[in-house]
Amino acid sequence: MDNIIILIKSTLVLYWEVLQDTGKGFLKNWWCGVLPIFYVLVVWGVGSLVVLILPGIIGGLILGLLWALLIANYFVFLAASVEKEKILFSEIIPETLALFSPVLSVLFILYVISLVQSLFLVGAENSFNNFLALAVSLILVMLFNALPEIVYQQRGIGFYSFDKSFQFIKENFVEWFAPQIFIFFLVYGKSFFSAMNLIELAQINPLFSGKLFIGSSGWIVLDLFLMHCFMIFRGILFKQLLTSSRRKRIYNYRTNH
Repeated sequence: MDNIIILIKSTLVLYWEVLQDTGKGFLKNWWCGVLPIFYVLVVWGVGSLVVLILPGIIGGLILGLLWALLIANYFVFLAASVEKEKILFSEIIPETLALFSPVLSVLFILYVISLVQSLFLVGAENSFNNFLALAVSLILVMLFNALPEIVYQQRGIGFYSFDKSFQFIKENFVEWFAPQIFIFFLVYGKSFFSAMNLIELAQINPLFSGKLFIGSSGWIVLDLFLMHCFMIFRGILFKQLLTSSRRKRIYNYRTNH
């Protein structure tokens, strides 16, 4: 019982340290919070041209590659914020290209998973099948929730990223999800646990967990800054949990208190 209390206290100390580092990381590159606006404009502009010049599968493929490139670019800025470092202009292009393959491979596998899910849902019109689809989707979102951090911190490619995410979640399930659920509860209140929000959560791409902040405040810029802070918090928490264990945190807490 004593160990459980100490574990809870040491974990709360960990969250406080991560929160402080999140503020420092955000201030280093605070302007990165509005980058998604630029990305949407780029996709809209390129998409408009692609529809006119290369409609169909080829056009869709080009847009998919563009999205992967833009996600990789955001991860470069996110990684710098997690490390509490200023992003260097000379590093942006090479780092973006280095992350492009990992991001693309993960997006492709997620796309295949979504196709398989849709095949099983063909003709699924009764409530039980809908419930089963929702449950499976939520499980996948949870098991692969650490995909963004695996991709930009470990450069995980393909199934390696999914396996590492599963192993990480299995070992740190409570410590990983507890603060995230608490944060979303603060933002949305009791409505976060509504059926509509659960459906939206189940449909979200694991690479875009922060997307749930969009529309939370009614001010798009504020939503984007909240999303960016949330992603920095996740990144720092991931690093801390990856390099520690419950036993180690208990030992450190006893040593320092």
